[in-house]
Amino acid sequence: MSLQLFYTPGEMIDAAGSSVVVSGGEARHAARSLRMKKGDEITVGDGAGSLYTVLLEKVEVDGLSGAIVSSRFVARERPGLVLFQAVSRPSRMDEVISRSAEAGVLEVRPFVSPRSEPSSASRAAGRLERWRRIALESSKVARRAWPLSVAEVSDSDSLPGIYRELDLTVLLW
Repeated sequence: MSLQLFYTPGEMIDAAGSSVVVSGGEARHAARSLRMKKGDEITVGDGAGSLYTVLLEKVEVDGLSGAIVSSRFVARERPGLVLFQAVSRPSRMDEVISRSAEAGVLEVRPFVSPRSEPSSASRAAGRLERWRRIALESSKVARRAWPLSVAEVSDSDSLPGIYRELDLTVLLW
C-alpha cells in the first residue's frame, strides 16, 4: 500500500536538516480523520516535483513534523496539457476539475463562453477557490508530484491571445 500524500509549501521543508512540517488543513486531516500517530510514514510533496518520505515525530491537530527518510524528484509531465474549459454547471465543473487532475492535465483554464449561462461569470469567480481545493485533493488521490493548477476565469475573447503562447493547440469543436 502506498503512503498517504500531503502537500506543504517548500519553505516548510528543510532538506538539509532532514525535517518537514505540515500544518493547516492537511495536519487536521492527518490527525483527526486518518488518526496518524508518531512513527507512521507519509509522503510529503512541495508541489514542485519533490517528494519526501517522512517518518512522523509529532502529530497534532495544528501541525505534523517528522524526519525525512528519503527524497526524490519527479520531472514535470511531458507534454504539459492545458485544458481550456467553458464554465458549465457547478457539479459538472467539479467533475471536470477532478478528472483533469487524475488524467495528468497540467492546468485548467476556465472561461465564460458566449453559450454559458448569463450569470456564469459572477458564479465562476466565486467557485474558483472550490475548484482549486478539488484540484489539490484530486492531485493527492492521483499521487501527483506536480498538482493540477486552476487559472483565473477569463472570457472567450481573450482566448486567441492565449492560444498563441502554446506550442500546439488542439481544439475539439
